[in-house]
Amino acid sequence: MKKILTITGTIIISLLLTLLISDILSLYQIGSVITRTTSIYLISLFSVITYTLLLLIYIFYKKKNKEKIGKKKIISIILLSISLILILSFIVILNIDYLNYYTYTTSSPFYAYIIVRSIEFLLPSLILLTVLLNKKQHFKIIFIILSIPILLILIDTLQIMIFKNSLLISFRKHLEEKSYVDKGILLNTFYCVQEDTTTISWHFKTSKYTCPIYENINIKEHIENIINNRPLASSNPYDYINVNKEEYQILLLNPDETFKYAINDLINNSDSLTGYIDAILCSDINKNFQYEFTSGKDYLTHYQAFLTECDCNKYDNYAKKIIGGQYE
Repeated sequence: MKKILTITGTIIISLLLTLLISDILSLYQIGSVITRTTSIYLISLFSVITYTLLLLIYIFYKKKNKEKIGKKKIISIILLSISLILILSFIVILNIDYLNYYTYTTSSPFYAYIIVRSIEFLLPSLILLTVLLNKKQHFKIIFIILSIPILLILIDTLQIMIFKNSLLISFRKHLEEKSYVDKGILLNTFYCVQEDTTTISWHFKTSKYTCPIYENINIKEHIENIINNRPLASSNPYDYINVNKEEYQILLLNPDETFKYAINDLINNSDSLTGYIDAILCSDINKNFQYEFTSGKDYLTHYQAFLTECDCNKYDNYAKKIIGGQYE
């Protein structure tokens, strides 16, 4: 009975702490609509808090009863904690990959993302669990041997995704003009040069992506190509982008010209499909303003409000001049 009360109390406290922390971190506010991404964040946060509280209670009762916690037990607890965090990270990050998949310009199929995330998170987690369940020495040796290359690949993959640095384990291949690519184990880093601007992007090895040969770009034409080459049985603008990834990638690789055209066109076509795609382009190029909009008009309305009090970058400053008081 005492254990049931302890677990029940822990769950209640975990729920309260989850809501409090999610509100502080602006992940979720009570009363707002819960999206799938938000629900996964909340479940993951709740799981971590619950596990932590149960672990603290376990340590507390051990100390209360004056029982010693051996080094092996402490190591087992740490390994189990890391393993659970890795599994939760796999679920959260793969979900984010899926939600953002329509806006990715790489031609890699989604199973490539699953394979990479599994190598990064699930495989190390399974190795840790294997070590916990098997106390024999040879399992520890296997763990160490497998962990070193996995850790190197993990660090290499994460640092390119987060910081867009060159891969540590790679070789360089020169492309057209001054562009080049650093080819790694799982990912390739492309340095696409246009005049004095270098655009850095990473793509999976399975992608057929290469740096485009830059020329005077016709933004309107590329947007029209996306609109005209429509997906089957779908009116979702992200589906349009998904089936026209090469066209969309060309636009993103010309951010200044694309943003200037898109924000101007958005003012006049905010209620149309073209306006929605204009808004997606503006959002993907200008990361200073992030908002989950439902239409071009919705994006423009909130963007205009944002411009009145933003820490503006060059895109925002340009938009201020264009939008001004024109859009109501």
